Amino acid sequence: MGNSDVGIYRVALQLASLGVFVALALQNVLYPKFSLWNEEKRHDLIVRSLGRAYTYSLVLALPACIGGWIMGDTLMYYLYGEVFTPGTIALGILLAVHVVYIFVYLQMMCLGALDHPRESFRVTAMAAGVNIVLDLILIPILGIAGAALATFITFTLYAVLGYRVLSGFIPVRFERTALKNIVLASSLMGITVIILRLAIPVMSLFALFGTVVLGAIVYFVILVKIDSGIHDELRELLEQMGVPWPGWM
Repeated sequence: MGNSDVGIYRVALQLASLGVFVALALQNVLYPKFSLWNEEKRHDLIVRSLGRAYTYSLVLALPACIGGWIMGDTLMYYLYGEVFTPGTIALGILLAVHVVYIFVYLQMMCLGALDHPRESFRVTAMAAGVNIVLDLILIPILGIAGAALATFITFTLYAVLGYRVLSGFIPVRFERTALKNIVLASSLMGITVIILRLAIPVMSLFALFGTVVLGAIVYFVILVKIDSGIHDELRELLEQMGVPWPGWM
């Protein structure tokens, strides 16, 4: 890849990484707690909190991924310029990478907190080796899209291996109902954004911003309406911050 390709790839990677903000923030809270609970042999709390961390990380990452798939070309064009639009395909793949990355990040964090750095290193080393091989194969063929695809395959393998290793120490459980609700709300948001984009073509940065904001509102309204657990926790959090909760929600 040339310097221009590297620059485009870097921009796509930066834009895609916004969806993992929650997972990164959760590490600072969960790692010391997991370490303490591990010393106290309270693994049930770790299992429950890890499952909740998956859920809340995906609350942002999944709709960001779906929205990015739909609006990726306009995001690259209006935020960075026409020269960066060739990175749209790479952006779409990297958005999916960061959804998978959530599982990798939380699982590796948990292995570290459980005091299993050797197992974590082995999984990381295997994934790194696979990524090098895939880069050598895919980049000459597909360019920056190949680099993104290599990263996606690597992180998918990384997540699977991390899950298998972590499952050997504690049960790894997902909040299936909450995850289904996130998928449903994200899908309905995606349909709304597609219809809106077809009805009103995005011809300016203002229109792009309006479409993104409307999609976000649709997503969160649907999510809190269909998931009482997320509704109650978000309401409690906002009220603790002094932000009034809308009565109609």
